[in-house]
Amino acid sequence: MLGAQAGEALSDGKADAFFWTGPEPDRVTMEAATKKPIRAIDIYTPATKTDFFKQFPYFARYVFAANSYKGITEDTPTLGIPVIWYVHKDLAPALVQKITEAAYNKDGNAHMLKVHAGSKDMTAQRALQGVTISLHKGAEDHWRAAGIQISDALRAK
Repeated sequence: MLGAQAGEALSDGKADAFFWTGPEPDRVTMEAATKKPIRAIDIYTPATKTDFFKQFPYFARYVFAANSYKGITEDTPTLGIPVIWYVHKDLAPALVQKITEAAYNKDGNAHMLKVHAGSKDMTAQRALQGVTISLHKGAEDHWRAAGIQISDALRAK
């Protein structure tokens, strides 16, 4: 079931829950919350008590903030999947480094926030959370220069 269909099914009483990985706030959840009471469910905490993150390392902790949607009254930890930008391996490292810097610097982040409130999670501290593939050399250079520790598994190859 696609996002809009899931939201409609929840609103119509044909579904009890759905899992959505889009950035918050999203139209699907906002519309569902106006039609029927909703709540976010803490699925992060139970996942930490299993081998979930070993099996699915690309999931990361995410928090629905209180009042992010009608009906969500307290911060609720959950799971999310990061957005990953892919570039061709032969793209010049200096260009990739510039692109990464442009998106994550103060002005770039301010612009992204104007485009979508979900960009609030685009911080240097969260940028590599849930990433399981090796970085492009230019991205690695940017994050190293920004003081972000790069694990051996993520180092450019």
